[in-house]
Parts: sequence; structure tokens; C-alpha cells
Amino acid sequence: MIKKLFDCTTCGQLCERKTSIVYCSLLCRFKNNITKISNDCWHWTGRFDEDGYGKINYAKKTKRTHRLSYELHVGPIPEKLLVLHKCHDRKCVNPDHLKIGTNDENMSDMVEAGRSVRGSATHSAKLNQLDVLEIRNLRKQNFTQQSIADKYNVSQFAIAQIVNNKTWKHI
Repeated sequence: MIKKLFDCTTCGQLCERKTSIVYCSLLCRFKNNITKISNDCWHWTGRFDEDGYGKINYAKKTKRTHRLSYELHVGPIPEKLLVLHKCHDRKCVNPDHLKIGTNDENMSDMVEAGRSVRGSATHSAKLNQLDVLEIRNLRKQNFTQQSIADKYNVSQFAIAQIVNNKTWKHI
């Protein structure tokens, strides 16, 4: 049987058609969905997931594109590690802007870059900035942590964390 060959949409090499758009490899399919921008980031132009990361389907699986980029250009991702963005741009798939790291490193990176959600912006916040100021003021007036907790319908531990600047440090 004679196979029909087509020119790859990205590199022009001859290949078999696997989808309605012709690519000779996953790398060519990947490259066809990138726009290089001024700060050397490579922005993914394909689909995105609900968290704002690029995504691509292949081999009946969905993969985040920054992870795929790392695998295509650098190599396998060690088990239980993440691919972090040095540039802090979720759309970026430039392998020079990606590094391997732990979840703790990712969280530290997020805080240092000012991207963490704090205070009343968190989805589970029961207090706001004015409440925190009042809590600290009440404690200075010798109200017990438990009486303050009862007033604000939170735990005594939550009050202790606020009073000792373990939480709400930005206030």
C-alpha cells in the first residue's frame, strides 16, 4: 500500500497526515503554537487550562506546555518535581526560562515575586484588614485571645497567629 505524504506545516519535511493539520513531530506541532516576544519569552498561542497555563493533547493525554517544552528541549522531569518559570510568566514555554524545583521552591518563588494571595483576598478569609487592626488593638488592651476569638467567630489559635505576626504580616 502506498502512503500519502504531506509537507509538515512547521518545517516542510515530508510526513504522514495524523490530524487535519500536518506535523512531522510533536516538536513541530509545539513550535507551530509559539510566538516569541520582546523579553525572550516564548508565548504559547494554543489552548489554556483554567489556571492560565498552556495545554496540549497528545497520546490521549493533556499536558501543560511548559512541562512539555522542558521535556522536549532539556529532558525528563524527575519524579515529584515541578517545572518552574524563572520569568514568572505562565504563558512562557522558553526552555531557558524554565527550571526544575520543588513545591516549596515554587511557593517561595511566588511569595518573592508578589504573586501570592494574602489577607481578605484568600478564598477562606473570615477577617478583613480592619478586623486585624482591631484584634491587635484589643489584645494590647489586655482582652484575652479567647474573648477576641469569640467576638470574631474564629479560633483562639487564629487570634494568636495574628497577634504574634505569624499571619496578616502585611498589615
